Amino acid sequence: MTTNKISALCAGFCLLSTTAAAQGTPELYGQVAARVIDQEHQDRSVEAYDVRLGLRGMGQYANITAVYELEAEFTNAVNDSSDNNNDDNELEIRNARLLFPTQLGTFVIAPKTPSSQYLILYSAVDIFETNRAYTNNGVSQIFDQAETSSHVLAWLSPRKYGFQGLLSYLTGSTDSGTDSDYVTWWLEWQADEESDLSGLRAAIGQVYIDRLAVHALAEDDAVRTTATIGYTNHGLHLGATYEHSDFKGFANMDRETYGIAASYTYNGYTLGAGYYERSFDDDLMSSQDNKGTVVTLQKRFNEDLMFFIENGNFDLDGQSSLSVGAKLTF
Repeated sequence: MTTNKISALCAGFCLLSTTAAAQGTPELYGQVAARVIDQEHQDRSVEAYDVRLGLRGMGQYANITAVYELEAEFTNAVNDSSDNNNDDNELEIRNARLLFPTQLGTFVIAPKTPSSQYLILYSAVDIFETNRAYTNNGVSQIFDQAETSSHVLAWLSPRKYGFQGLLSYLTGSTDSGTDSDYVTWWLEWQADEESDLSGLRAAIGQVYIDRLAVHALAEDDAVRTTATIGYTNHGLHLGATYEHSDFKGFANMDRETYGIAASYTYNGYTLGAGYYERSFDDDLMSSQDNKGTVVTLQKRFNEDLMFFIENGNFDLDGQSSLSVGAKLTF
């Protein structure tokens, strides 16, 4: 299997940052991303925001094809102000997974993996460096979807007539040790590259959250539903994502979020802008409503090196920021 085939196989589950290694030759890859950030109510800081190192490859074992990937994130360790006091939780395993491609689809076992739910349903509006679309990105808070997933079993279907789907089961536990499992699915459609609609894609998906992960007294599972549409062609990108979180018996937590984003790339320069809004159904939770705009200018010298300046303005206190940075992948 060639490197391009490995990348294509993995893309539906989670996009690999570069092409995967050839058969029998594991590839070492990584990324160093740093910025100067001036965030509301915080001191200006020079910091890492995405530092990774990983190993991946593919092999044939007793007529079974396996793709493997192991990736660690060093961002917290790099940003530790006490050079000789590294805590155990500063090194995060971002990716540890095995993928088994077959004619019936790809079967995945992943103790830790970048979330395909996030990639497929949120990438249309995830065009920024500092103000990412995932929850708890460290700066702004809009959507509820996490960037990574843990304890995952998944099946990725073959793509037929432009459609591809994924079904996954996540095992987990609450802080008290009680079992708390998740079920997720998504269905994506992509226009054929040779058609007049080339560059158009749409997807919908859901996350079923075990009631015990919501609250010890919850009687029903929570459901997060997301729909997205995107168009990318000739340097132009347009995207929109809508998310609704339904907490059933805890209706005061119900909320809906949407984002729209657009960018245009010419001669290595990309100008991008986005608008995001989150609103709770319960008026008593209106203090947690949030909306904001993000604007960025990026300069990419090649596929490995990029510089950017980005400004985000949000209603919630402490979430606005101005950042300038660089990202190098290898």
